[in-house]
Amino acid sequence: MLFKYSYFAVIFSLLLSFTVSCAQENTTESLRNAVESDSFEVIDTITPKAKPTVSEITDPAVNPDSASTPLPKSTPDVKPTFTPVPEKQISKPSIVGKVKFQVDVPDVASAEKLGQASIVGPSLIQLEDGRYRLYIQARADGKSKDRDGVNIISLISNDAIKWEAEPGIRIMHGSESSVDYEAGEPEVFQAINGKYYMAYTGRFIGLNKKGVEHKMHRIAFAVSDDGLSWTKLDKFYEDPKNINDFASSADVHIIDGEYVIYYTGQRNIIRATSDDGLKWKRKEIAISAGHDSTMVKINETYYLFAKMPEDLVYGRNPDTENDFLVMAISQDGINWSDEYYQVVVQDSNGRELILRDIQDPGSIILADGSLRLFLNNNGGKNIYSIKPTSDLPEIGTSKSLEANPTSIPDTNLLATPEMLKLIKHVEVTPDENLDIIGAFCRINYVPKVDNFLITFGGTSKDKGTQGYGYKWYTRDMEFTGEGGLFEDRGTDTASVMIGNTYYFLTDAGEDIWALKKYDPINWTLLGETLISRDPNKEPGNDFMLADVNGMLNVAGLYIADAETVIDQRKIDPYIGEATSHRFFSEELEVLDNRVLTDMPHINASSMVFVDGVYNFVTSTAFFGDLIVMQYDSSWKYLGSKVLAEWGNWPMGTVYDSNLELFFVSYISVENIVNKNGFRNIRLGIFDASWNSITDIAVTNYDQDSFTQSGRPSVILHDDHVYVSYDVSTVSPEGLRENEDWECAVNVYEIVR
Repeated sequence: MLFKYSYFAVIFSLLLSFTVSCAQENTTESLRNAVESDSFEVIDTITPKAKPTVSEITDPAVNPDSASTPLPKSTPDVKPTFTPVPEKQISKPSIVGKVKFQVDVPDVASAEKLGQASIVGPSLIQLEDGRYRLYIQARADGKSKDRDGVNIISLISNDAIKWEAEPGIRIMHGSESSVDYEAGEPEVFQAINGKYYMAYTGRFIGLNKKGVEHKMHRIAFAVSDDGLSWTKLDKFYEDPKNINDFASSADVHIIDGEYVIYYTGQRNIIRATSDDGLKWKRKEIAISAGHDSTMVKINETYYLFAKMPEDLVYGRNPDTENDFLVMAISQDGINWSDEYYQVVVQDSNGRELILRDIQDPGSIILADGSLRLFLNNNGGKNIYSIKPTSDLPEIGTSKSLEANPTSIPDTNLLATPEMLKLIKHVEVTPDENLDIIGAFCRINYVPKVDNFLITFGGTSKDKGTQGYGYKWYTRDMEFTGEGGLFEDRGTDTASVMIGNTYYFLTDAGEDIWALKKYDPINWTLLGETLISRDPNKEPGNDFMLADVNGMLNVAGLYIADAETVIDQRKIDPYIGEATSHRFFSEELEVLDNRVLTDMPHINASSMVFVDGVYNFVTSTAFFGDLIVMQYDSSWKYLGSKVLAEWGNWPMGTVYDSNLELFFVSYISVENIVNKNGFRNIRLGIFDASWNSITDIAVTNYDQDSFTQSGRPSVILHDDHVYVSYDVSTVSPEGLRENEDWECAVNVYEIVR
């Protein structure tokens, strides 16, 4: 689509002109391992193959009419353990709005502190003495002699904020021949008789109807007088209407004197009822596409929270860990409105959590009547809680994220103190001895000479100049007097310093990129390789060069279905595409190549490799959001997270392993989109899980300045942060960006 002759074209050109105007006219793929709670897709497993048996344990509180359910047999002769009824017809649901939740307690429990490999599936109950007990599935780390496998443990709290681990194991997993060889996903409810019952997921290896081994899922039961000491029952629930009789993730309630259970089928949520909480009758599929649900009643309205696919329909082999958290509403807890709401979870700084870190919801109404959801992050390293920022919608209303009022102040998180202090601003250009512009400004530290190297350049039709130059600066950022030219062409570029070697990527014309290797002390060319590209799929501008996991990553925009040569000035700025990535050794040898297509994004990005994870910082579109896409070391997609709204061109991302912080420089385009100003540079600081710590303005040009900034990058050295960027003016007539880019550097001291 074209924006020719429109005012939007003018605004759009302000954002994109810097992506192409420096070029001459003839140039142009585990966050950790997969989460260890259930995937409700039935999968093969290496768990031992013994057929399950259950020892006889009598519960004196059980109704004598409730006979023991037959044990599961991994043969085609399994009989139903309930009375099936016809499925009711379900109208097609849709997501009609969003509700905003905010992290309340960010660290309820951590697997590391509990001595576990992972903790997932939080479930809560308020005890008669007013305290709260949290039950979780724990996978042992293998280091403790008295525990192994998957068990259920608990924590206790007076206020649902500060939690203490309770000694021992609530439910120890069974033997290899037991239904609960793995015991997880606890759900505790208090029965009418006053006793506590637990419905938990038991997993074991069995043979399906074709004789193939699979991990089986059943809902097992246990009873307790105090919620702390439990006795397993010889009761379990299976659903022959599902593949392999699959049933897991129970959520139990008492509605009008009847026990109601919602559980995960395989790709849906099913309702069953019981007179005693142990012998169940399957009713209907309540939610046609979803899993891992939890329900609460607030006033006269029931709310069910579950993970669901974005389109509310599952395809083949879905990535369920990346499902949305969705809220459904009911007046009776049985019949659910087909108008759903997406739950958006934000941290204390307003940054959205990535979907893969919003897993296994468990809910509770606190003593003050307020709602809390407890969740675990991807990989089960942490349990945290969230709360709504406003009243939840009721049936017949449509409430969106935008309609929510100002977030409730988070009383459980301390305010973030100042982290960075600006100590120096350096204007590198103009330089009277170098008749070139200062675009693509980059600062690097060169250990061999203990100085900083700043490079810059490009092509300016306005000034009639082209080329790339350099200037040397001391550790105190004073110019040494030494500078010059090292390239006589002025195309778009990217660069990276590895030790004392400078790598420079440029457009060499004729649909070719040139990757060069320099000794920057004397500018000796140490090597060069030419990279051909398809102009119908890869434009030649705003490419990325990154030092990642011991490789050089050359990346650019990739549009697979383009029919002609791509001109980025004429593509929809609100739509993302994909990126191509070519990997080279430091000796410029070809190592690998791939195209990342897991979610729409664009070029002008950055990448760092931390703790076995590739962190690809990019944007959803030119007029889009700043995001991080994550991949494991085998390039399996782990998910994404929004880092900032209206952010792009994050070509500077670094990680400090001592501080365990990411630093990201990027362009804020909010002023351009809203037509009330010009581009500015911001620096975002994030923890190792990509939670925002702070976000500062590097530049702050207002509407009347007719000045804007772009192309930022960032490095770290000796407790200082160096942000390089370029600055240009905007002509009042037609709001045209002038080709007068100049190079500047801000130096910040890390104060904590």
